[in-house]
Amino acid sequence: MLDRARSLGLLEDYEAAIADLEKARDIAGWQADIALYLASAHRALGELEPALDAALQAVEMDPENPTARLERGNIQMLMGKESLARSDWNAIIERWPSSPAAAAARANLAALGEPEALSPYDPAVDEVVGAPPK
Repeated sequence: MLDRARSLGLLEDYEAAIADLEKARDIAGWQADIALYLASAHRALGELEPALDAALQAVEMDPENPTARLERGNIQMLMGKESLARSDWNAIIERWPSSPAAAAARANLAALGEPEALSPYDPAVDEVVGAPPK
């Protein structure tokens, strides 16, 4: 069911993905990956309160998951909670500096006017935002 929900999310059928994720949660209970996927699907639909609730659950269940923290920060930014988002993004960069989540966090901070968040060349950023044209 979880694999199907992920596939539905990739197909941008977020309502169906949420339905499958909620069924999976009902069967297996809260799990960090279920919470993270729910957060992403709700965010994609603009349902920010349930997205944040799920992201908070994901981080609580797996505090060492930088992707869950990135999702929480992104949702907080969409909700106008910039200082909380920045805090999450900076924590990701500090704790998991070479992760794809850190590259995304650096890109987010750079987009907010903190170009120093990006090193002169960070190959991890290429994975997230695409390699620069040659």
